[in-house]
Amino acid sequence: MIDYQKIFLAFLHENKIPSNETFLMGISGGVDSMSLLHLSQTCGLNVIAAHVNYQLRKKESDLDEKLVIEYCHANNIELFTKRVDISKNIQVEAREIRYTFFHQIANQKKCNYIMTAHHQNDDHETLLLHLIRGSGMKGLKGIPKKRSNIIRPGICFSKKQLLDYAKLNKVPYREDQSNREVKYDRNFLRNNVLSPIYKRFDQAEKGITQSMRYIKEDYILLEELINEKLEKNIKYENKNIKIQHDKSINPLCYIHYLKAFGFNHDQAENWVSNPKQSGKIMVAKEYQITQDRNFWIISKKFEKKDVKVEISNHCEMIKEPLGLSFQTSEDIPKEYTNTNNVVFFDADKLSFPLTIRTWKNGDKIRPLGMEGSKKISDILIDKKIPLIEKDKTYVITSDGHIIWLIGYIINDLFKINNKTKRVYKIERISS
Repeated sequence: MIDYQKIFLAFLHENKIPSNETFLMGISGGVDSMSLLHLSQTCGLNVIAAHVNYQLRKKESDLDEKLVIEYCHANNIELFTKRVDISKNIQVEAREIRYTFFHQIANQKKCNYIMTAHHQNDDHETLLLHLIRGSGMKGLKGIPKKRSNIIRPGICFSKKQLLDYAKLNKVPYREDQSNREVKYDRNFLRNNVLSPIYKRFDQAEKGITQSMRYIKEDYILLEELINEKLEKNIKYENKNIKIQHDKSINPLCYIHYLKAFGFNHDQAENWVSNPKQSGKIMVAKEYQITQDRNFWIISKKFEKKDVKVEISNHCEMIKEPLGLSFQTSEDIPKEYTNTNNVVFFDADKLSFPLTIRTWKNGDKIRPLGMEGSKKISDILIDKKIPLIEKDKTYVITSDGHIIWLIGYIINDLFKINNKTKRVYKIERISS
């Protein structure tokens, strides 16, 4: 007989998840989530439940909610519920609503982990979906057991095992009749493809699960070998990843490495095939990669926005778009040094309000010690500022004149001299 508790606790141990944490668990009222909720309690976990009623099946949806409420009340489980109306893509919208709700409750109740009830047969469906869509090895791994703070201990069990558990322990649950509607891709694969395979081949469920485990293990090994191969060509700078392309390394190594950041195979292949297009950029869901001289730079996705913030003569500090403090003083320092983070101006040469904004093409400044002006774009090129950092560069203006290219250069026209009576100090601080 299967030892459910042993398998469940082994999952926590293998994934280095302390059993004394507080877990938030999504509960639909179906056998998968109800069985895992019961199993979690028998293993001594402190679980908070969350249920979303999408009202898609009207009375049936209300009965699902009623079951969850009654069960949680009877077993002293704290429960949060939410009712919503879905109008667009049902499956996509429902997922977004569900996970947003889960994260809100997890933050509110300080739960470090969110538990969902995906099981082995869900994993099989995912394998087929990714296979049909042309996924590589990463897609064929199926559903991850743990991703960030989302954990899926149900992946250790098959649907049949969860049904057996519910029957053995008299766990109440409701069946969702919409799971039989084959208009949804997953339902079609579950009912018209996988179900006949399971019936035809006795070892199909076990065999598919085992094959997927091998693929996951091979993928982990592949990642380790590729990271080792590229190690000498990768540097980490200011939360960015800087890659130097080496023609002697198999292009597939770079393609695989880029796919780990959300770039699809076609994107990664096209990028690696054209390694010397300076200035080009490629964007994925969360990351972007930029060609900057002889390097590829991977960074968190950043969208340049026109920012404009006014600073009055009484303002002492701002936190957005970056942290700055402001101070006016009649005590003229005998010695001072303008740095990347601290600058000094003749206060009486300034016109308020000052404005902090993103720099634009055509912007000019008269650099300290120079007689003529120079384009901001040329200054950033001279200083070899990476493209991704250029988009995060701001200027401060006074009456339309740029007085400071923040972090780099001040305007010579606004510097302190022997006639200065008041000093205006700006310091960059942590925001």
